[in-house]
Amino acid sequence: MLAAPTYTAHSAPEAAAPVRTVTAGVRAAYLWPLFLLCTGLALALLLFSGDTGKFFVWTVRSPLTAATIGAYYASAAALFAESLRQRRWVDARMGVHLSLLQLLIMLTVTLFNYDKIHLIDTNSTSFVGAWLWLVVHIVFPVIALTLLGAQAQAPGVNPPRREAMPVPLVVPLAAVCLAATALGLAMLVVPERLVDLWPWQASPLDLRAMGAWTLVYGLGTGWVIREGEPERMRAGATAVCALGVVALVTVVGFFEEIDWSRESVWVYVSVMMLLVLVGLFGRFLANQPSQDDA
Repeated sequence: MLAAPTYTAHSAPEAAAPVRTVTAGVRAAYLWPLFLLCTGLALALLLFSGDTGKFFVWTVRSPLTAATIGAYYASAAALFAESLRQRRWVDARMGVHLSLLQLLIMLTVTLFNYDKIHLIDTNSTSFVGAWLWLVVHIVFPVIALTLLGAQAQAPGVNPPRREAMPVPLVVPLAAVCLAATALGLAMLVVPERLVDLWPWQASPLDLRAMGAWTLVYGLGTGWVIREGEPERMRAGATAVCALGVVALVTVVGFFEEIDWSRESVWVYVSVMMLLVLVGLFGRFLANQPSQDDA
């Protein structure tokens, strides 16, 4: 005779524990403000790329470089916009953690290059912009760390990863992770050695700013591999796709600034096209029904 199964606290099938969601504080005090700030910066740098000496934190060497930095901020706006759409914390946390890292790196770059920042300037717009930039990069990391502590105590659980990412997908992502991380570090540490290799005019500070984003996206690719599940890469995929699209548009828009005889420009264009494809493919995977939904 078969006895009815008995369950203890450890052997009972897990009840449908509520999934930890993004707290209202993270949305209202971090994601929304940074989405608006990044959107404003992106529009300003893309539309007024030749006037950075009048409104931006530092005077960018060339309009194309300013527009390229704007492309990075456009991608950040896309990252925050997609993160705001997510309900589960596991699907939004990558955007919060990576943006926190980027803020800290850019704060370091700003302080290291304080003599080039418009902290003392006769132009009131760039003066206010520089101080606002500094305040944002000091205050928002503190806000993020405070909110992350509260988020960790929020009710619910983070669902475990169901499966590892397929090896055929891990290999190219790992290559992108290593290449972007190495390039980002080089742009941050020794930008002077890269200025002559860059396919258009850019100052060491410009390269450091772009290097901060490159490093963060390289590490973000590693995060995607670690997370494994397609649903959790939706925000990151949206961001890299946006970066690739806007960067390619800026290349077309500032065609005359580029030295097309340099091999580096074709490497740059190829990488941006690759980002678009990777982002679209990541979105495609993220939109597929999961095994649990099947």
